[in-house]
Amino acid sequence: MKFAFASVLVAAVLVANCAALTLPDQLDKLVYFRDAMKARSAHWVSALESWVCPNTVTGECDPCGPGSIGLWHHMHCRGLTPGKDGDGTVDGYVTNIHVSDMRVDGPIPRELCLFEYLRELDLDGGRLSGPIPEFVSTCFPDLAEMDLSYNRLSGTLPGFIADVKTLQEIELRNNRLIGSIPEEIGSMPNLRELELDGNKLTGKIPASFKGLKDSLTAFLVAGNDLEGDLSPLSTSHLIRVSLQDNPKLCGMVPASVRYAVGYDPTGTRLGEPC
Repeated sequence: MKFAFASVLVAAVLVANCAALTLPDQLDKLVYFRDAMKARSAHWVSALESWVCPNTVTGECDPCGPGSIGLWHHMHCRGLTPGKDGDGTVDGYVTNIHVSDMRVDGPIPRELCLFEYLRELDLDGGRLSGPIPEFVSTCFPDLAEMDLSYNRLSGTLPGFIADVKTLQEIELRNNRLIGSIPEEIGSMPNLRELELDGNKLTGKIPASFKGLKDSLTAFLVAGNDLEGDLSPLSTSHLIRVSLQDNPKLCGMVPASVRYAVGYDPTGTRLGEPC
């Protein structure tokens, strides 16, 4: 009798531990997003091939799962603690979409707005095209990282990105962006990394970047057509930089830049009078 009771108790504990952790409304949104994206192209179909139900031993559908990685690939539920990695708590909310190097195409999906608790949006290494849409500034009030590098995005780097005050990392490397770096970015209180290498950006480094002196640690802009001096970076505490192949950059090089990892004046006029 004692053995039978113990067996029932253990079984009950195992069932409780296997209960789906994904909140029902989050599951509905994931399924809707999956179906909408699969209708786009074979690349999206391949990227989301693990998004199937059921996916647990108990026959439930639980994309979040009990850990920080998620039972469906390319998405995570890492709790609502600020920052892209959270504190390891799994509370059923989708916080990270990380579809990287999967050649997903088309415009940046508006369906992403379904995930209002998103803290990491990573769609790098794809074939996304068109401009950066304004909804990225309104749909994700807790976004900490946006990585859209190595795509085919066009148009300007929009100032409305600065409306997302929680952003810590903006990564837009190797796209087809034109125009200048917006002054508004200098007002972002938490911005640590700005990575814009390999675009077609022009103009000067905004004077407003002096306002990033306590947060900015990485400034990567190699392979653009920026001009002028680096004085807006003179009080920053930079750890990484890339500035090469901007033929119109000139003037004195602040110590904060010269001693950062990656400093290379090749293809610039840095160190020469402007």
